Amino acid sequence: MSIEHDPEWAAKVVARCPDADVRLIQGLTKGQLRSELQLPDRGTHFFDDYVVAIDDVQDESLDIVIVDGMCRVECVRRGAQKVKPGGILIMDDTNFRFLSPAKEQLSGWRAVRFAGLKWRPLDVTETTFFHKPN
Repeated sequence: MSIEHDPEWAAKVVARCPDADVRLIQGLTKGQLRSELQLPDRGTHFFDDYVVAIDDVQDESLDIVIVDGMCRVECVRRGAQKVKPGGILIMDDTNFRFLSPAKEQLSGWRAVRFAGLKWRPLDVTETTFFHKPN
C-alpha cells in the first residue's frame, strides 16, 4: 500500500507499479493534523485522512514502512506500530530538525543513516533506516 498526497507523484507510482495499492489522499482546508513541511499556499495543509489511512493495517504486520510525505512525526508514530519485529521503518530527510520527535519515538531501534546529494534543491540530506528490535 502506498498513501500519496500529490496527484502527479501518485500517477508516477501507478505507472511504475500498476498492480500496487496506491491511494491518493490529498490535503484538506480544515482538520487537526497540519503538515510540518512548507507547502505552496493552496489552503490544503491538513492531512487527517492521509495520516489515519495506515490505522486499518494490523499492528506488526509490515516488513517495511517508508515515511517520506506529510505529517511525518505522526506518520512515524502510527507507522512504527505496524512494523514487524525485525522489520524496518525508513524515514527520509532525517536531517530536518522538525523530525527530532519522530526519531525520539524510535529510540531503542537500531538506526543506519545514509547521507547524499538531493538534486531539488541541491543539498546534502539524510535517510535513516530504523530496524525494529526482535
